[in-house]
Amino acid sequence: MNKYTFKLKILSIFILPLLSILYFAYISLSIHYKSLQHAYKIQDTSNLTKVLITLVYNLQLERGLGAGYITLKDTKGYKESLKEQFKNTDKIQETFKNIIYSEKYKNLYTNLNYQIKEKIRDVLSTLDSKDKIRKSIIDSSIDFYKEIDYYSNINKQIIYILKLLNYEDNEFYLDSIALNNLENIKEYAGLKRAYIYNQLLSGTNQKSINTLKELSIKEKMSKDRFLSFSSKRAKHVYINNIDKNLNKRLRDCELGLIDGSLDHNMAKQCFQTSTIYIDSLLYVSNKIMDNYILHSKHIEQKSKYTLYTNSTIWIISIIAILILIYILNTMLNAEESYTKKLMIASHAFNAQEAMVITDKHSNIIEINQAFTDITGYSTDDVIGKTPAILKSDQHDKDFFERMWYEITTVGKWQGEIINKKKSGELFTEKLSITAIKDDSNNITNFIAHFLDISDIIDARKKAEYQASHDYLTNSLNKKALLQRLNEEFKKAIRHNFKHAFLFIDLDDFKTVNDTYGHTVGDELIVQVASRLKESIREGDILARLSGDEFAIIILNLDEDKTKRLMDIESICHKILKAISTKFKLNNTMINISSSIGIKQFPSFENNVQDIIRHADMAMYQAKKEGKNQFVFFEHESKSSLGSPK
Repeated sequence: MNKYTFKLKILSIFILPLLSILYFAYISLSIHYKSLQHAYKIQDTSNLTKVLITLVYNLQLERGLGAGYITLKDTKGYKESLKEQFKNTDKIQETFKNIIYSEKYKNLYTNLNYQIKEKIRDVLSTLDSKDKIRKSIIDSSIDFYKEIDYYSNINKQIIYILKLLNYEDNEFYLDSIALNNLENIKEYAGLKRAYIYNQLLSGTNQKSINTLKELSIKEKMSKDRFLSFSSKRAKHVYINNIDKNLNKRLRDCELGLIDGSLDHNMAKQCFQTSTIYIDSLLYVSNKIMDNYILHSKHIEQKSKYTLYTNSTIWIISIIAILILIYILNTMLNAEESYTKKLMIASHAFNAQEAMVITDKHSNIIEINQAFTDITGYSTDDVIGKTPAILKSDQHDKDFFERMWYEITTVGKWQGEIINKKKSGELFTEKLSITAIKDDSNNITNFIAHFLDISDIIDARKKAEYQASHDYLTNSLNKKALLQRLNEEFKKAIRHNFKHAFLFIDLDDFKTVNDTYGHTVGDELIVQVASRLKESIREGDILARLSGDEFAIIILNLDEDKTKRLMDIESICHKILKAISTKFKLNNTMINISSSIGIKQFPSFENNVQDIIRHADMAMYQAKKEGKNQFVFFEHESKSSLGSPK
């Protein structure tokens, strides 16, 4: 007894503190390892971003020089300058390819989402075809507008990639928005440079003047967004590096072209002024990216220091535990024989849960009272038999093969299993089985102990159901809907499925509540939910968002657009008809209607919030158009209206 007490003291003094140190060291290691990986991701993403920004800049300059060269036809020796710019663009393009395909940035490219990868492939494919465009520029055989469209299309794709690149650090969220707005400003400025340069050299036309005015408006809108949503840090860099007088000279070039006061002699000066301005914008973008990288370097240094420190603690703790195990093993050897004799009795009779002891052939040789209380089988019922008398046939052959493989190889197994009582009632038990071995490592007995956790399982299932369903209608609640919508959105992008999201709002429901009371209103909501379930297809998803708002996800629609629209409209007509049919509540007939907003996805949205928002907008359009009808949300705020037949 004294030795046993002494061992308990050793365990309490050494093992528990050491295990605590190991645990907290592990948690700290995990946290700072993730921080280190986050720092690397910021650095890699920042480097990719800087290369893309520089690529856009060179393509813009190539576009501007080409726009003038088409008109000049090399009369003043511009060909060499243009060819030199071709080389500069090719160099940065090669750097971009190296990042995408190099082993160093493998993790970055692997972790990019499918949409970004697809856009990168599109950009590389378009860039590979630029030699043909360049030849037509050198030959002056390409139309100015075709030249503009080609380069603008590439830049548009690259800027969209920059927008999709995700900087997860909240400290730089506003800078991410600022960066995107800066690229838009730079692109509009680059387009204006090309138009002014070309038109001063070739003579103005109304189409180009109108385009120039539109570009000025778009550039100003991007500047306003930049100044409204950027961080103080980004605004400070912008204000200190953008010359107001430079803006005035640019404006003079633009107005001079429009009113005809400038001639071709000013083309080169206006081009240079625009280039200086775009260079300033590029400098601001690079400064923002430098802040990203500096921040990530700080995270990297801090994480590495902590990882080294905690790793040392981890190693020391493991060594201490190994030494302690060796000491305890030496102590246990002296009384091992006595411990083995008590092992079976200790497991069988000192436990509170049900216990079963079998021989090596799985024949039951002992049970305790808890076993009888749970299963209904007495000692006389089970002695000499195997635990298979409890078998419920709820598990297949593979389940038991895996269980016994683990018992015989690892020496123990633990898990949940469904068994059957003597009365035939099924119950779920938390079961642990241990193999007892002799000195020669041969199995002599099996000990199983279990608890009836059926009530816990039932309570868990009930709680899970209540957490995901609306208490009044038993349909999905908003939280569960968002989860399902997110799952279906990701699968739709991955497999090119076509779905539709319906946002349904009851018209004038408040009048029902005010007139008949909330009890009648609740019963009306229940009946509405029932009719909605009957109106949709099996497999479609119905949810109650709040109050009188419902949502439906129509899954797996036809790829053919016409057929898809017909299917959606058919369901919407059924819903409108079902809701507009009179409801009988407390011997009172009540008439209501509904308005439906429809968003097909995936299309142009970035996330599920966009899907819900667009459907909500369409629903309000349906109400505005007179209620009791449905409206499709389409890109760029276009909509199509439907009403019940």
